[in-house]
Amino acid sequence: MDASARSLTKSIKMTKEVKNFCRRFGITRYVPVVFHLVEESFLCVARPEIYPECDPETGEEWLVIRVTVKGPLEEVLDQYREYTKKKVEKVPFPHRDAIRLMHFYRSE
Repeated sequence: MDASARSLTKSIKMTKEVKNFCRRFGITRYVPVVFHLVEESFLCVARPEIYPECDPETGEEWLVIRVTVKGPLEEVLDQYREYTKKKVEKVPFPHRDAIRLMHFYRSE
C-alpha cells in the first residue's frame, strides 16, 4: 500500500451516525475491508467521504463510500472491475449490498 492509500484511510471520518448505522446493519467489521479494497484496487483515489443513505421511495438503506478516482478511463474501469470482484470474494451477502462505492471519475 502506498503513502496515498494509507492517508486515504486516515482521512475518512467515522461519525457517530456512521458508526451507529454500521452496528445496526452488522457491517462494522466489513467497512475496513472495503476501505482496503478501494485502496488496493484504485491507483489514484482521493477525497473520501462516508455516509448512510436511504432511498425515500423504497426505504432501502446503505452506507456510501464516495471517492474521486483519476487515470485513463480504461484503466479506471479495469480497477473498478477488480474492486468489484474482490468485494464479492471478501464481503458476504447481504453485507456487501449494505456498503456501496460511489466513485467520480476525473481524467488526469
